[in-house]
Amino acid sequence: IRINSSETVYDNRAEERNLKSILDKEIAALPEKQKMVVYLREVEGYEIEEIGKMLEMEEPNVRVVLSRARKLLREKMIKIMSYGLQQ
Repeated sequence: IRINSSETVYDNRAEERNLKSILDKEIAALPEKQKMVVYLREVEGYEIEEIGKMLEMEEPNVRVVLSRARKLLREKMIKIMSYGLQQ
C-alpha cells in the first residue's frame, strides 16, 4: 500500500495540533502554582532560579512543583493517548 506523503504530513500535523490542544487544556487544569511554574519554564523558557525570584519561591520548591506538574501531565497524557480518555 502506498500512502500519499502529503496526506501523511497533513495527518501528522492535525494529530500534533490535537495533542497540543489537549496538553494546553491539561496545563490549564493544573493547580495555579503548578500552572505558573510550567508556563514560565516550558513556554517562556525561564531558568529555575529566575522562576523562584519571580514567584518568591526557593529553587528546590520550584523544582518540586515543576516535577509534580510534569508527572501529573505525563500521567494524564499517557492515559489519553493509550485509551483515548479525557477527564
